[in-house]
Amino acid sequence: MQIKKAFTLLELIIVLIIVGLSYYLIINTSSIAPKKDTSNLSLSNIKEYIIKNFEFKKNICFFCIEKDLACYVKVDNDIQKDFEIKNFFSSTPSVYEYSDNYTKIDFLPMSMNEDEENVVFELMLNSDFKHKDFIVDTDDKFYLYNSVYDKPIVFDSYSEIFEKAQNRTQEIKYAF
Repeated sequence: MQIKKAFTLLELIIVLIIVGLSYYLIINTSSIAPKKDTSNLSLSNIKEYIIKNFEFKKNICFFCIEKDLACYVKVDNDIQKDFEIKNFFSSTPSVYEYSDNYTKIDFLPMSMNEDEENVVFELMLNSDFKHKDFIVDTDDKFYLYNSVYDKPIVFDSYSEIFEKAQNRTQEIKYAF
């Protein structure tokens, strides 16, 4: 009886197919990974969306640039190249500090592909999911972003924001 010392051609082909498939599945996971659905993304659900769809340790930033009003996500100071939303706003928004004096916020430019791009909107969350309070003025609505709330509060005018804030302050004052 003869002892077999070599692999047959069929066994070698099967091993090569298994190794090739394993390599393809392990190395090319980025092309197989499902794309994040951005069809329902709006000013009302940005905070919830980025918390749910991106993992971060220090901070995460959803920002929009003046060119094409395109928006991107920056996770722990690393811009996510596979995430881009063009024309998120229909026109350039104005962003103000949440204060009585109507102070416009000027954001620092963002480095994108070795170019400096002007930022027109930025929502930066820290590791505790907190952010600075601010107001976004779009063509038809005003959005008050407050760290206490998961979603921004929508108003019809800038003055309406402070009327309601004063009413709440008086309610709290009289409660004690």
